Amino acid sequence: TFACNKVAEIYNIDKRFDDALVTTFIGEGSKRLFLRAFDYEELDNTNEKMYEDFMYYYLNFQTDHLKLYDNCVEVLKTLQNLNHFLYIYSNKPHNILLECVKLTLNDIKFEFILGNRTEDKPKPDPESINRYIQEHNIDKKDVIYVGDSPVDLKFAQNLGVDSLILTHGYWNQGKIEDANPTYLAKNMKDILTYIK
Repeated sequence: TFACNKVAEIYNIDKRFDDALVTTFIGEGSKRLFLRAFDYEELDNTNEKMYEDFMYYYLNFQTDHLKLYDNCVEVLKTLQNLNHFLYIYSNKPHNILLECVKLTLNDIKFEFILGNRTEDKPKPDPESINRYIQEHNIDKKDVIYVGDSPVDLKFAQNLGVDSLILTHGYWNQGKIEDANPTYLAKNMKDILTYIK
């Protein structure tokens, strides 16, 4: 939201963004967020500088407004104590994801943390994680992908694993059941109902 408003201000675009509107652009990475926010189909020579400015604010100020869902750390510690392997896979740029985890989840042991890198296709494409699963001989029957957006559900389906979708995240609440996730959770604590 901050980055969108800064770019609108810099380029004299008569548009103001609030969190509710920007939430509708989230899920497929920062490039797609930018394109949706400013009504572009693709990046080209007319908007590349604008996108560079957007990314400057997106990357350099992202951790200023960071907040976890309620009970997130408590739930992750419980899962960790139950000897579950924890992973993070996000469309957030990899270096920013690492910084976010360091600032908020430093007490949690993750087996794997991967954000978006230029050589990888973003979610919902499963290629990067499929490669990891194969290299580490992980049985997909043992995997539950937890997310809070339509992109997360599509990713789990493309990967061929169970999905656990939080209904209070970036989802349009009215259609979530129709999308057929494996499990639904109203809040972080409800995750423990399904993962024991």
